[in-house]
Amino acid sequence: MAVVANAKAYGGTDWRAGVSFDVALAAVITLGGQVELASAGQAGWRGLLPGMLLLCQTAPVAARRSAPAAAAAVGAAALAVEALVSAPTNTLSGLLAGLVLLYSLGRHAGGGRMVAVTALVGAATALHVVALSGWQVDDLAFAAIFSAAAWLAGRTIRRREQERWRAEAAASDERAAAVEALEAAVVHERARIARELHDVVAHGMGVMVVQAAAAEQLLTDDPTSARVPLSAVRETGQQALAEMRRLLGLLRDGGTGEGLEAQPGLQQLPGLVERLREAGMAVTLTVAGERSLVPPGQQLCAYRIVQEALTNALKHSGGAQARVEVEYGEHALVVRIHNAAGSATPEASNGAGHGLVGMRERVRLYGGTLQAGVQPDGSFLVAATLPTRA
Repeated sequence: MAVVANAKAYGGTDWRAGVSFDVALAAVITLGGQVELASAGQAGWRGLLPGMLLLCQTAPVAARRSAPAAAAAVGAAALAVEALVSAPTNTLSGLLAGLVLLYSLGRHAGGGRMVAVTALVGAATALHVVALSGWQVDDLAFAAIFSAAAWLAGRTIRRREQERWRAEAAASDERAAAVEALEAAVVHERARIARELHDVVAHGMGVMVVQAAAAEQLLTDDPTSARVPLSAVRETGQQALAEMRRLLGLLRDGGTGEGLEAQPGLQQLPGLVERLREAGMAVTLTVAGERSLVPPGQQLCAYRIVQEALTNALKHSGGAQARVEVEYGEHALVVRIHNAAGSATPEASNGAGHGLVGMRERVRLYGGTLQAGVQPDGSFLVAATLPTRA
């Protein structure tokens, strides 16, 4: 489709502007030819037939883009008729029109019709030359060289334009494929996040049931002590409700939830770091603040970000050092994963990796921010900030 669209534009020139130019060019060449005939003494009734034949050679220039094969065929037929029924005029305007039509035939026409018309034009040109008085072989060679040059110039430009259009179409297809792959990655990540949020909400509901049962029993024996489990039910319910809203937002985009196993949180980070150390990666973990202030959903989000960043570093860095910093603030949770120089990949460097797609989706879900990129010293930094208030 891109090739067709470009073909209609004829190398970027607007179609209507091109047709207007062709009509003007045909008018100028036609007028010049008639002036040449009049100057040569072929005017009035005496010049009617030569004038009409010359008109049939020059006027088709107006259709050199819209109907290049037909225009060249009409011009060639007029040239042949002129050679057969009258003395050839051999005007400069006729020569110019013939070259323009040959160029346009080579550039704008194709297939068997182009080959047939090219042969017709060659035969008509040869007939015209041999009909001239005192013609020589040099005249025939001169006409053949000029005609071939005009036709070959058109074919060369046509081939280059088609190659450019094909390259543009291929590039467009590659961009479309990349967009589709990115969208598929986003859908996949959303589905996975939705499953994990489903598990978080299910776990919260389970905690609420247990705490509510304890409060129910305490209401009979010790009503004052029942406030503690009831407060836990309220807080857990608020967190679960916030996670449910996020889950429903993802499910609207096609995510699904399955499985009820407990999802990891920041308390599992030391175990993750230890496993990576055993795999040969030099990782350090620094924690500041109180983890209990962070809801389970944000903990899961932060854990997955650290896990993805460290896994990518292990995969691509060849054991380069990494540093994980977790900061529990009053209103936000901040995690930073800093990989030593040499650990960034080309995909990660320009933000096109699917791992970064998942990170951004998770952070966006919680209204946070994510920064990822190569630092001036060549290292790679991933920094996520997650609000901790539901």
